[in-house]
Amino acid sequence: MDGVRLIAHYLGSYRKDFLLAVLCVALETSLELVIPLLMANVIDDGIIGRDLGAVAVNGALMLVFAFGALVLGFTYARFSARAAMGLGANLREAEYTHLQEFSFANLDDFEASSLVTRLTTDINNVQQAFMMLIRIAVRAPLVLVFAFAMA
Repeated sequence: MDGVRLIAHYLGSYRKDFLLAVLCVALETSLELVIPLLMANVIDDGIIGRDLGAVAVNGALMLVFAFGALVLGFTYARFSARAAMGLGANLREAEYTHLQEFSFANLDDFEASSLVTRLTTDINNVQQAFMMLIRIAVRAPLVLVFAFAMA
């Protein structure tokens, strides 16, 4: 739980982007999970019931929901990228500030390449993991809940 608080602290002013990304993933997942129900209606009402109107209406709704999920997916990518980049910038700033507090004797213990790696590559890995975690942490529980509800 301390890691979550630490990440929340370093998100700073990018919390809004994070929350919007979570909302986009939740809505996208909801729209994607309605599509199989519409397909069931196409088969049950349209094909078996020989109602072409039901096929057309449910097919159109499937297209609308798929397009909505696509738009929400792009919007999620934008907000999560902004939140992750803000997190990375705040982490780099905090790391650099902490580095400035080292004594010269302490700095001699670290190689310059190690410090540069920590300021760049390690933070980039945290950013990528953060972006993927948003999607997985929201999507997986929602799929589980909807799957139980549909079953």
